Amino acid sequence: MATQQQQPPPVLPPLRVPFEYVVNAVVPANGNVPVSLQVQQDADFEWVFRIASRTDPRVTVDVSDGATGRKYTLVPVNIDNFCGTAQLPFPLVEPFIIARATSINFTFQDSSAAQNTVQLILSGYKLFPQKNPAQGSAGLVTSSD
Repeated sequence: MATQQQQPPPVLPPLRVPFEYVVNAVVPANGNVPVSLQVQQDADFEWVFRIASRTDPRVTVDVSDGATGRKYTLVPVNIDNFCGTAQLPFPLVEPFIIARATSINFTFQDSSAAQNTVQLILSGYKLFPQKNPAQGSAGLVTSSD
């Protein structure tokens, strides 16, 4: 008598819920401001678009991963070259997954000789597991199975 092997349950794709992470900074005249963005622990984040507004275009942004220190820019980049606008958001060629509970570090540098107010938006999707398991304090998925 042959025994049948049980097939593992199908892996369901995550639920993709639209979400925006917002980074606000008031950069002093000819100064710089570091800002850290903490991705929430409830879900990974699929980053799809970059959007920004600023009071003056003479501001640069430098971006790095808080956990690994990996830089997302070689050198600080002019905000208009790094991001699009609300009317024309800048799409990432390939969506980028940021793990839950990760921090992303931004440094804004002004060269306009006047205070600069910047808002940078990471637009995309929270990726919730289909089974909706409980989340541990470190953002790890735990299951009661």
